[in-house]
Amino acid sequence: MLMIDADEELESDDAAYVRQIAGLFHETEFPAVLHVWHLHKHGNELRHDFSQTRLFPARRGLEYRGRIHEQIAVKGVGLYEQETLRRIVRLRLRHDGYDPRIQRGKRTLERNLRLLSLQAAEEPDNPGVWLYYGRESMSAGRLQEAFRHLLKAEETALHTPRFGRRLEICRLLAQLAWQLGEGRSRLEEAAGYCLKALELQPDYPDAGFLLAHIRLRQAEMLTQEAEQRLQQARQGFRSYRGSVSPDYTLLDGRVELLLGDAMRQRGELSKARELYRGVRSRLPQRERAGLEARLAFIDRQQNELNDGKPR
Repeated sequence: MLMIDADEELESDDAAYVRQIAGLFHETEFPAVLHVWHLHKHGNELRHDFSQTRLFPARRGLEYRGRIHEQIAVKGVGLYEQETLRRIVRLRLRHDGYDPRIQRGKRTLERNLRLLSLQAAEEPDNPGVWLYYGRESMSAGRLQEAFRHLLKAEETALHTPRFGRRLEICRLLAQLAWQLGEGRSRLEEAAGYCLKALELQPDYPDAGFLLAHIRLRQAEMLTQEAEQRLQQARQGFRSYRGSVSPDYTLLDGRVELLLGDAMRQRGELSKARELYRGVRSRLPQRERAGLEARLAFIDRQQNELNDGKPR
């Protein structure tokens, strides 16, 4: 049986394969619940999703459960206790129900949130319900509510070993933690959820990409802090009156050299070169070779930018 919603359409090229695919999985030991290839329209974008189960046998004791985002289950067996065969098949369904213009007209989000609230009260230990509740709350812009629902999804998923979407929970929690604030603690919290996902599935691309994005933002913040600390160190020689003597060799251009490094990392090459040149005559001989290498690197980079050609 192939189930298609009213806002979906089977790709015409794939129509001939429905019977062929169904026949391949007709007599499997466990009922086959097959995932199709969804093409979701989001404005001008087309997004791919393989999480939906739409092709399954009609006479092997399967049923739909749930008020919304219904799940295929074996009659009389818990949703996460059943034995089914899950595979992804090449049947493409075009879906426009997530197009923002259509969603506004149908008030889809409001309806979904109301139904999910009822289902969460009925099934408080179902991680799937809390996942959907959190995801729909994010779409509605209710970020704090979404975060609470996803934390509940994570908690209940720990007690439901056969629940298969913990990766999605971790990804959404990471995105939310970052959206709720760019402070260090929030960024580290977001990174933690990415690391949880990578523990579950080390090659999960979304978690790796998001973690890299977070680390780059943290590196930018640390570079900014480093600049502030260096400025404070330089000014501290005028104000510091402690009994422990400071290292006066820092005044031999070492502070400016490190400030130049910070500027170079941020891509401010002209400022970095100005700082490097300013300390050239003050640095000890042993450190000048490194300085000349830095200046040569900046010259190469700026020549490439000016010429449009690598050298």
